[in-house]
Amino acid sequence: MTIAGYGVGAATGIVYLRGEYAYLLAFLESLLKERREAGLLGRNILGKQGFDFDIRIQLGAGAYICGEETALLSSCEGKRGDPKNRPPFPAQSGYLGRPTVINNVETFCCVARILENGPGWFSSIGTTTARAPSCTACPATAIGRACTSCLSAPRSATCSPWLAHRRPRRCRWAAPPGR
Repeated sequence: MTIAGYGVGAATGIVYLRGEYAYLLAFLESLLKERREAGLLGRNILGKQGFDFDIRIQLGAGAYICGEETALLSSCEGKRGDPKNRPPFPAQSGYLGRPTVINNVETFCCVARILENGPGWFSSIGTTTARAPSCTACPATAIGRACTSCLSAPRSATCSPWLAHRRPRRCRWAAPPGR
């Protein structure tokens, strides 16, 4: 999410955690704390002046409808999670009326591996009928489905949809303790 935040000029990322997955909250907060301590979140990330980005977790009430992006945005704003008619689309007017990028956590998980190994590598680990790999039996599946992420408060109104909607074949996340 930090890489995407840099790409679109966002200052804030929100991880929306559905209420029935509240047991993950402490685990996710500890991960964010580690990233802040390592200089990977906060002000001047990795020493890059002006790259200020942080992530907060928004605990939802557990409504399934908040999987729909406009309902999710309403819930993040403290309103009832009801879907809205489009246009405007979230990329034009989303969270608090600002352009907003919304993706599943699993999508963001792919970014580092794609940057490390290239898009050809990513396509090659899919199947002949589906070039994008799929995560089916790993702890991150529960996390990915429990969370939806959005980047808000971009510093510019221009957002580029450079993130593909793909999921990793192998997840490198550890399950939270006791799960």
